[in-house]
Amino acid sequence: MTITKDKSLVAVARENKSIEIWTTPQMWTQLLVIPGNQNCDIRNLHWLEPDAEPHKQQKDSNPFYYRTKQGAFKKRRLVSTGLNGVIIEWNLLTLSPKSKYNLHASIWDSKMHGKFAYLACEDGSVKIVKVKKTKIEMVRSMIKMSDSKSLSIELIFSQKAREDEKALVE
Repeated sequence: MTITKDKSLVAVARENKSIEIWTTPQMWTQLLVIPGNQNCDIRNLHWLEPDAEPHKQQKDSNPFYYRTKQGAFKKRRLVSTGLNGVIIEWNLLTLSPKSKYNLHASIWDSKMHGKFAYLACEDGSVKIVKVKKTKIEMVRSMIKMSDSKSLSIELIFSQKAREDEKALVE
């Protein structure tokens, strides 16, 4: 389950492998359901809205758009990761995958920071992928040190890490 920065939408992964999108202000309303796929075990969901303004959504605005810090409106993007080793960006209009990337290792946990996904994989590696407009691509893979699995991940950024991330973007 994940909630948008302005707390206007919730995305929920169900046991039948479908994804439901709900509005949250005042009255819960289901907006859409992305049908489940038997080969798509969803472990985590993330809204991709790197420059979103974290204030409340306007009552009369489209919930599938968010306001940036500069005041412009952009489409919300939804990303899922799963035990099948695939990271998927979903097209919220066609209810189908927009782009996907197969890591060939189960993804136990994931965190998003900006357009980067940090993935803890069953093979013990930690992988970083970038979600671009039309594709998802591998940025870096940190290989495991022993016969262990990466079951969870947490992000803590220092100033140097932020500078290194900016270098990856350029």
